[in-house]
Amino acid sequence: MENAHKTYHDKEIVNIYHDKKNRILRLLTLDDDEIKFENIIQIELNYFSEQNVIFDIHEYNLVSIPQNLKEEYPFLNNNRLSNDFKYYHLDSSTGLTGFIVCS
Repeated sequence: MENAHKTYHDKEIVNIYHDKKNRILRLLTLDDDEIKFENIIQIELNYFSEQNVIFDIHEYNLVSIPQNLKEEYPFLNNNRLSNDFKYYHLDSSTGLTGFIVCS
């Protein structure tokens, strides 16, 4: 993820672009900012609606993912996932939520 240390609190997502061939996910914001994820391994996005406001984007390694997120996103229990991957949780204020895994 580009700008992993940038604050995304209260960013409103207005568009999602997935470049499957190049394994890139772009979340475009109301203020013309872009949140970009590269080398996508797995994506699960839910509840994209009229208003999609990010509370925060949390970054984890495989062992630090909270149990409640492993229950909410069962694919995180897949034994093919690696601690070398980066794991991002889109924590929502309203609308869009999800989990993204990048190599």
